[in-house]
Amino acid sequence: MTGTHQNRWMIRRDYEAALAIPNAAIPWTHDDLRTHNENYNNISLIAEDEDCEVCGWVSYLLGETYYHIANMAVCPQRQGIGTAIIQSLVDKLGHGHRSIITTEVPETATEALCFFRQCGFLVSDQSDDFILLQYTLPEVNELFESDGVFFRRSSGWPLLLPEGF
Repeated sequence: MTGTHQNRWMIRRDYEAALAIPNAAIPWTHDDLRTHNENYNNISLIAEDEDCEVCGWVSYLLGETYYHIANMAVCPQRQGIGTAIIQSLVDKLGHGHRSIITTEVPETATEALCFFRQCGFLVSDQSDDFILLQYTLPEVNELFESDGVFFRRSSGWPLLLPEGF
């Protein structure tokens, strides 16, 4: 079952519906989600379908140069929602100084490991019973010019070039 959806910021009244989704990589309680969202550099997004029902969510931390996915869950009946949530995070990369997304997945969560691998994450480390996965925005050195200013295509930010380039 596929369909359209939209991502938006998670608010407190979404907690119950988000936590009712059964297949989170790490089971969280209402208090876990509330505690996560009380920190100023933690964000939670939900994906809701055309009927405004929560069909997926992601909670992540804003690091200085990275996003760290703390937890994520998607309704098993909704194909493509998880990939769309990850794509929304990837789309945010390169518009500043962040170029990496990391997450830790229990080594027993093979379905989550396969999902992140399909999204382009690579194993970067293993500690205790968790596997650290990382997605790095590909470096694109292709430049383009707009109104006399050069930009790097991957980030869209102005590029300082030496005189006479």
